[in-house]
Amino acid sequence: MALFGSLNALPLEKLLQLLAHKEGAVEIWNVKDIPATTLYLKPGYIRSIDQHGKPLEALAAKATLQALLQAREGSFEFLPGAKPKHKVRLNWPVEKVLLSTVTLQDELERYRPLLPDPRAVFKVTPMAKKSLPQESFLRKALPYLQKGSLRKP
Repeated sequence: MALFGSLNALPLEKLLQLLAHKEGAVEIWNVKDIPATTLYLKPGYIRSIDQHGKPLEALAAKATLQALLQAREGSFEFLPGAKPKHKVRLNWPVEKVLLSTVTLQDELERYRPLLPDPRAVFKVTPMAKKSLPQESFLRKALPYLQKGSLRKP
């Protein structure tokens, strides 16, 4: 069964529920700030997640999947029977992936009102640096905070 459409009509979590017991590839494109991505499925599992024809490592695959699940714009096409040409396998259970990502989204939404504006900039003064305990989170995070983040606001 070939299937195609847009993520605003059929969000990815619904699409994955629909295709959970199918084998093939879900190609996703036209998603803002995310390159074209292919999710390879086998019955009950996400076999691998590829971009630019190459498999993503588990951490990058998880971040990409989370971003795709939040996307409400973009296009997709399901190609039944398609399999990856490489041997890299994630073999993530679809049900577990959906449950964990939806739970994470719910948790983020619950705390979002408590977080500062994404455009906020924090600065650590020299006096504050001297008074931070060695084991504190801020002391350990300071080099990363001073260097800055790679994420776009």
